[in-house]
Formats: sequence, C-alpha cells, structure tokens
Amino acid sequence: MDLAAALTTAEHALSDARAEQERVTVAAATARAYDASLAALGACPRIPDAVLAPAKPEYPRPTDQAIDAARALLETARTARALADKATRDLATAERVAEGRRTDLAHAQQEAARTIQLVAAWRQAPTDAARAKRARLGNLGVIDVEFYDPEAQGPVCQVTINGRPWDQASRGEQVIADAVLRNAVRRESLAVMTLVIDDVGAWNGGKGPWPDIPGPVWWLVTDDSDGLTVAPGKP
Repeated sequence: MDLAAALTTAEHALSDARAEQERVTVAAATARAYDASLAALGACPRIPDAVLAPAKPEYPRPTDQAIDAARALLETARTARALADKATRDLATAERVAEGRRTDLAHAQQEAARTIQLVAAWRQAPTDAARAKRARLGNLGVIDVEFYDPEAQGPVCQVTINGRPWDQASRGEQVIADAVLRNAVRRESLAVMTLVIDDVGAWNGGKGPWPDIPGPVWWLVTDDSDGLTVAPGKP
C-alpha cells in the first residue's frame, strides 16, 4: 500500500471516530438529562398492599339512639354486677351471723333443757321429801296423805281423814288425827316428850274410843266442874 492510500484510510478512520465520539457525547447528554428528570421526580412512591373491602353488614348500622341504649344497658349491667357482688358478700356475712345465732340457740336450748330438768327436780324434791317422811311415819290408821302432781300449782300434798280432806272432817276426828300424827312424829324423832291432846271432849263427848298411843300423854278434857283435876289413864 502506498502512502497516499494509507493516509486516505487513516483520514476515513479518524472521521468515523469523530462521528462515533459525537454520537456518544449526544447519547451521554441525553442520559444525563434523563437522570436529572428522574431525580427531579423524587423517590418512587410505595404502592400499598391491596386491601379487600369489608363485606357488607347483614344488618343495618345501629342508630345513635340504639348505641346510647346499649351503653346504658352496659352501665346497668355493671351496676347490677356490683350490687350482686355486694349482695353475695352481705349474704356470706349474714350466714356467718346466722351460724353464730344457731350456735347460741343450741346452747340456749341446752341450758333451757337443763333448767327445765332442774326446775322439775326442785318441784319434785318437796314431794319426794314428803313421801319419804310419810313412809317413816308408818301406819296412821284412818289418816292418809295424798300427793299431788309436782307440776301442778298449789300444795304438795293433802292430809285426809277417812278419805276426806282434813277441813271436812269433824272436830273430834281432827283431834284424834292430830294425836295420831304427833305421836308418829314423836316416835320417828325418838324424842322423849309428853304429848298434849286438847279438846278431848270433841270426840264422842270424851268417851272415846281412843287410839293406842304409847308414851306419856296428857288428855285435856273440859267439863262443868271447877278447878283442875288430874287423873291417870285415858278419859
């Protein structure tokens, strides 16, 4: 290849190179302008995730009045719950108090039963003592002692003569019964004493018959004579 041909080839290559450089320069400028435009737009916005729309409610939306009523109902329920809790506490307290009262009642009933038995024993004691004393007096003949129910009001016993109350017997019967009773008491007491029987004339005019009364006895008889006469034996 001659020099002229090589120069021509080199000039063509240089021209091509300059054309390519111009194209690259223009492309670079275009790229820089594009980047500047992107920068001016700012950061790429984030697209939120898709949210499904809620299902349409089955019932219509409540009114304000319904909401207020529901709130009032809830407040009433809270108040009722508080009252119920207080009632439960009060009931527990009342049950404890009642249990204490039941215990007191049981003790009172036991004490009442004991007192009733004690009162019954106190009421029975005079009758038992009287029965024991009557038994020690032995046979009193026409005289008897009737014992009453200790629970009944009134005297413990009644002395009878021939089956009749003492105050319904004659004066003579009372004189003889009094002598027999006092003689039995004297015998039981083992005392040495003189038994004085007054108003002897009230019994059959003082003629007897007289009960057998061992031991010293003074028989007092009133008659029409003057003074005091003492004679041995029965009238």
